[in-house]
Amino acid sequence: MGVHKGDESELLFGKYDPAKFIGEIQWHPVVDKLFWSLKLDDIKYNGVPLNICKGRAGGCMMTPDSGTSLLTTPSWALSMLEGVLPQEENCNNKHKFGSLTFVIDGIDYDVPSHHFMDFYKDVYEVGD
Repeated sequence: MGVHKGDESELLFGKYDPAKFIGEIQWHPVVDKLFWSLKLDDIKYNGVPLNICKGRAGGCMMTPDSGTSLLTTPSWALSMLEGVLPQEENCNNKHKFGSLTFVIDGIDYDVPSHHFMDFYKDVYEVGD
């Protein structure tokens, strides 16, 4: 099942079905086999580079993970992201917060805000 009701998704390892794919496949070398980690060049927010990997000994790695619905990050990177990402109480329009872009081997992968923002209802305020 996909993110939206009625959407379908599929995860395959080692091959893909060309009938279910449009465009060009991008292959990336695995740099750490324990977690299938890839080299992360940088993260952008709304197209602006955060230089999150700049000056880091050994660079950065990221792990594409189909087993969690959350983005996780080391505490040093979280501190950088908290200063950039919006922290709002009124999240009625979950599409208005732009996008995070993961740059892997020079290729941009955009994640729109409605896929990375956490939305919840304050049950104490609304009484549900």
